[in-house]
Amino acid sequence: MPLQLQVKLLRFLQDHSIEKVGGGEPVQMDLRVMAATNRDLTALIKEGRFREDLYHRLAVVSVESRR
Repeated sequence: MPLQLQVKLLRFLQDHSIEKVGGGEPVQMDLRVMAATNRDLTALIKEGRFREDLYHRLAVVSVESRR
C-alpha cells in the first residue's frame, strides 16, 4: 500500500471521518475494519515501507497462521 494511502487510512481510523472528493465537509462514519496481508509488516516497517503507527492501529486483534 503506498505511503500516501496509509496516511489517509490512518487519518480515517483516528477521526472516524472521510472527505468526499469535491466535498468540503467531513462525513462521519461508524465502521469496523478487518485487514489481512501475506507480507511481514514488521520487516516493512523497518524498511520504511509501512507506517508503524498504522500497524499499531490495525493490530488490535492479531491472528497468525503457522506454516
